[in-house]
Amino acid sequence: MTNTYHSGGRGLGYNMAQALSEVGVKGIAIFDVQQELGEKSAQHLSAQTGVDVRFYKVDVRDKAAIQQAVQDVATHYGRIDILINAAGIAE
Repeated sequence: MTNTYHSGGRGLGYNMAQALSEVGVKGIAIFDVQQELGEKSAQHLSAQTGVDVRFYKVDVRDKAAIQQAVQDVATHYGRIDILINAAGIAE
């Protein structure tokens, strides 16, 4: 049995990012462990909405990786106003 870990690249996380883009946010960071999925999701959402959407490859089980990615997001955007945790684990 393997676990799969999902984050912002699809499902609930992606839908929340899409909803935020529709109400006027200026930037969105998508964290996901799957590089290709995350990049495609960020590119699609950015093209669809005109919002600056960036992808960060992050394994939500890695505390140091999360901390670094959050710092990178804060550095890029200047601050973080909203943080939504939407990671899921399926078996």
